[in-house]
Amino acid sequence: MKFSKDDALQNLKAQFTTKGKTLKLSDRTMSDTLENLMAFANDETELETFAASAFKTLDSMNGNHIKDTSDFVKTWNEAHPVTVPINPPAPITPPDPLLEVKKMMQDVMQEISGIKAKTKTEQLVQDAERLFSERKPDPKWKGLQAKAKQIVSSRITADMTAEAFSAEWDKEYNELISASGGEGAYIPADSAGGAGGAREGTKEFYAAQRAELVAEGIIKE
Repeated sequence: MKFSKDDALQNLKAQFTTKGKTLKLSDRTMSDTLENLMAFANDETELETFAASAFKTLDSMNGNHIKDTSDFVKTWNEAHPVTVPINPPAPITPPDPLLEVKKMMQDVMQEISGIKAKTKTEQLVQDAERLFSERKPDPKWKGLQAKAKQIVSSRITADMTAEAFSAEWDKEYNELISASGGEGAYIPADSAGGAGGAREGTKEFYAAQRAELVAEGIIKE
């Protein structure tokens, strides 16, 4: 982090002033809240970025605290009219603002967990794409490759590896090609030259040549 907790505290107090908001939270409450929020910041987090996000949390807490205090005063006044009753009600304990902090922290942690899960999934797919491409899939079957990837993506689990994803992708891809009556899912490893390296004069050679011309837009499907 490129700032201290005191820097963040002064920045946030200044924001309340410049925005014309009445700050009712104590420095201790704000400091405790910032200490919890700063646990989610990293070494690259800038003060302005962190303060802008933290202000939303503290502003909400401040508003709730003002409302809770107002409600408490109203309830107290209703329970303690000018004429003191014979059996006055027991004092009402004001709400604890730290309970609101705990709830907000739970929301923040859930949001961060969701972001981490999404990032992990995106990285998993990228790594699987690299492994799958190393098999040199025939470009004429791009549609089936994408469909197979979509099928496997719907079955992603928390412990799935890129190798497992790529293996399932390969399985689904080959099954789709087989079901469509096609063949030659991958370019042969010992191929050379154009047309996917197929031997000139073979059915595979002319099919691969046609696929290349379609890919280049020279002819249409």
